[in-house]
Amino acid sequence: HKTAYEIPLRLVGSEMCIRDSHGMDFYYEGYRDQLKLGLPIHLCDFSSAAIILYFFTKKREFFLFAFFAGISGAGMALLTPDSEYGLPNIHYVRHMIGHAMILLGVSYAIIIDNQRPYLEDVHKTLLVLSLLLFLMYFINYLLGPPANYWYVAEKPPGFNVTSLMRDAPYHMIDIYILAVIVCYLIYAPYYFIDKLNKN
Repeated sequence: HKTAYEIPLRLVGSEMCIRDSHGMDFYYEGYRDQLKLGLPIHLCDFSSAAIILYFFTKKREFFLFAFFAGISGAGMALLTPDSEYGLPNIHYVRHMIGHAMILLGVSYAIIIDNQRPYLEDVHKTLLVLSLLLFLMYFINYLLGPPANYWYVAEKPPGFNVTSLMRDAPYHMIDIYILAVIVCYLIYAPYYFIDKLNKN
């Protein structure tokens, strides 16, 4: 049983070292520019914290948040990086590995712990994400420019999926609609598998 505990602990350790080498963000964005830019409150920071908390507590709520927010957010970040840098820049490498670790953690919970979402979980998670989104508007307002957590003020840098969306502030409507669609698409395989099993 030692291996069963070693794998998630190593995942947690790696995730904490990479994502919470967010100390690099405090230096690169927070210390060098402004402290308000380096706070670990982006969506993928929440997803990272959720999967770490899941491994420690095994609470399903943390898995569900990491499943929907992590797969959609980290998946988009990997497919269309919101980074101004490319290989071999360390910030690009850290960006890619950090987001990949979220997906790896979620995959472990699904495969090893047999975790899975249900339709009502989609609705609950979207409600939580919506409440957090409103909170992010308030936080960004309190911090003031150039704070842009969850990219509510402006689109993220670089060429990514938001490049195809309307200009700020209307881009958030497009992002929200896309997030809802993606969450249901992520759940869709489970829906069809359950339908097949019933038949």
